[in-house]
Amino acid sequence: MAKPWGGVGAWALDAERAEEEERDQVASFPPPELPAASFPSLREAATTAAGGGKKKKNKGTTLSLSEFTTYGAPQRRAAPAEPKGLTPQEMMMLPTGPRERSEEELDRSRGFRS
Repeated sequence: MAKPWGGVGAWALDAERAEEEERDQVASFPPPELPAASFPSLREAATTAAGGGKKKKNKGTTLSLSEFTTYGAPQRRAAPAEPKGLTPQEMMMLPTGPRERSEEELDRSRGFRS
């Protein structure tokens, strides 16, 4: 009886065949050679990078954590002089206890209807 997934190790054989095919394809199509003149030698590249007239970087500025977190943040303008909280008049308008309910409201809110 043949197994639907193949025999033991069949996947390994398939993988080896695929690798061989890839190697054959790579060998049959060698990569195009680039002219050596388009790339500088290692010595030329090192000398141009070191003495290429680049400026030396300045050392960074040391900031404390609080300066860092507020650095560049927009400055808040002073808010107009408004009192914080409620005025005495607003305090007098607030309720001091639960509102008075009528008998009808009290009867309706005594539980669930069945």
